[in-house]
Amino acid sequence: MAYINTINIAPQKDSQALADAIISALSTALGWTVNGMYIWKPDSGLGLRFDLGGRNNVKVYMAACCSNCYVSISYQYDVDWASGVTYCVDYINTGNTVVVGYRRADSMIYLPVCIAANELGGYKAFQLYSDALFCLASDYSVVKQLKLPQNYIAGCATSIMRLPDVFSGTMFKDLYLEFSCPYNSTDKVYYIGGKYYRHIGTGGQYGGLAVPVG
Repeated sequence: MAYINTINIAPQKDSQALADAIISALSTALGWTVNGMYIWKPDSGLGLRFDLGGRNNVKVYMAACCSNCYVSISYQYDVDWASGVTYCVDYINTGNTVVVGYRRADSMIYLPVCIAANELGGYKAFQLYSDALFCLASDYSVVKQLKLPQNYIAGCATSIMRLPDVFSGTMFKDLYLEFSCPYNSTDKVYYIGGKYYRHIGTGGQYGGLAVPVG
């Protein structure tokens, strides 16, 4: 089973302290390696990682990155830092896919980045932003971008399919493409074929990805 996990982060003095606290908590939970502001996936062998940091004592940002390419700053997910506010780190670890997000404790769960294994044993990192899906790997010199379907259509059924790794000619093990869903939200869970799945993405009106959570 891969239920979502939530870690509470106590109020921090500024955005960089908050980023540091998130890195520490997440690396401990996942058993990943910390290197500066990076959290490395140690067994992928591909230099895939999540990058966190604080900017101007105002925002904390997160991006997926790898050895050779990086998602542009304009597509990073960030959250406003505020004094006296408790934050949460949310993550899912299926064993094949790791999904991460963070938020104010009083806000909705929001999952914009993931690292996933395909059937060939390779790993890719993904950053989602609006209707864009950015794909990264250590052998890419540039980020590859795909478009997500606009799937919020009143009266439609929810439909998902296993995500193909179109750049490797295989499929991801347990990462899915959300093709259609009538529920417009950045945090949604649905039940299909005897399993629960959670949405990964940043815009409820657009398709996203999904992972099984039980």
